[in-house]
Amino acid sequence: MLTSFWDNCIHSINQQFEDVKDFRIQLTNYAIAHSFDFEYVKNDIVRVTVKCKIPSCGWRVHCSRVRLGPYFQIKTMNNVHSCGGRISTNGHPRASRRWVGEITRNKFIDSPLYRPCDIVKDVFRDYGIDLPYHKAWHGKEIACKDFHGDEALSFDHLRWYATAVMNTNLGSYMELECPAKDHRFRRVFVSFGAIIAGFETGCRPMLFLDRTFLKSKYQCILLAIIAKNWNDGFFPLAFSIVDQETEDN
Repeated sequence: MLTSFWDNCIHSINQQFEDVKDFRIQLTNYAIAHSFDFEYVKNDIVRVTVKCKIPSCGWRVHCSRVRLGPYFQIKTMNNVHSCGGRISTNGHPRASRRWVGEITRNKFIDSPLYRPCDIVKDVFRDYGIDLPYHKAWHGKEIACKDFHGDEALSFDHLRWYATAVMNTNLGSYMELECPAKDHRFRRVFVSFGAIIAGFETGCRPMLFLDRTFLKSKYQCILLAIIAKNWNDGFFPLAFSIVDQETEDN
């Protein structure tokens, strides 16, 4: 299993970490690799002290910041579990949605359609953890946000994009509508100049309209306008993203 790579990520006194976040991540990975849980005694940007979740166990680690820099260093450590240090179930309390997002982030580079059900299977196969579906779903949301940025804020970029298209791609038509009462996205229509010219010169005078639901957090609908060229091939003319399927949209 991949957890074998984490067997010694916490190992000795004077071991250093890039910052407090790096120490917390490595600590979580270490606990998952060795199937035990811990609790924080102190947890801030200057020092972190953790002990085994079992009150009678002596396992304990204290790590603090090196001078005024970002580096953290283990100052004291008792790495022996008098409790046995094993979680009996296939799940793990430290396998949080943030942890799932961390271990799956790179997979979204090669597989943007990586599904939560696939995450559940891969986490069980690679780490031996029986992950609930809702954690896999939220973990995917966190990984996508880390990789692509905040999906809600990306709607704000459409105002810049609409201006850039109209100024740099002559003959294009783009209209963005955000009602003044709440400034929330309602719909956008896009057709590029080269595509419009292609339709006028090389397509039959007929249009086909279809739609599909965008499986995202905001439940938008993609409307596509398709033409036919003289060789009976499909020719995309324009597309629109709307909030709901209505006659007005």
